Amino acid sequence: MIHSAIMKTLILLSLMCFGCGNIAIVNGQSLVMQRRKPVDKIKATRIVKGYFIGFEVGDYLHALIKTSDGKDMSFFVNQSGMQYFLALHKDQPMEFTYQVVDTYLPEPDDIETIKRLVAAKVGGETYSKWWRQVKLRLTTRQIQETYDPMVEAATIEQ
Repeated sequence: MIHSAIMKTLILLSLMCFGCGNIAIVNGQSLVMQRRKPVDKIKATRIVKGYFIGFEVGDYLHALIKTSDGKDMSFFVNQSGMQYFLALHKDQPMEFTYQVVDTYLPEPDDIETIKRLVAAKVGGETYSKWWRQVKLRLTTRQIQETYDPMVEAATIEQ
């Protein structure tokens, strides 16, 4: 029979050697080690004109855009309040700025290349300026009561 200290060492080494370095056994206790989230790598920043047509919801919220040349595009929405700005201006001509980025996603536990919406503009009104003004005027609860129904109405059932 192998001594328990040697067994613990062998288990720890085998986990580390085979890339499962997320678990360690110390003093008979298994510990989950935190992996540092990789830094996003922005590969490109692009601008497209079109119309926001709705949201798709999966693991993340996605904005669906119909471009001026008729193409359908989908973007991750992860900026606070962006969903409200889009819902408020649904079906209006807009300008969208997005990034093509390599980012860590926890569900596949891997780096994925995504298109992330970072800015939007309707006429002279930008998302960022509008959002700053909304946060000054309304409480979080008022924002949710005002805009959540618009987001829900703009969500496309799958």
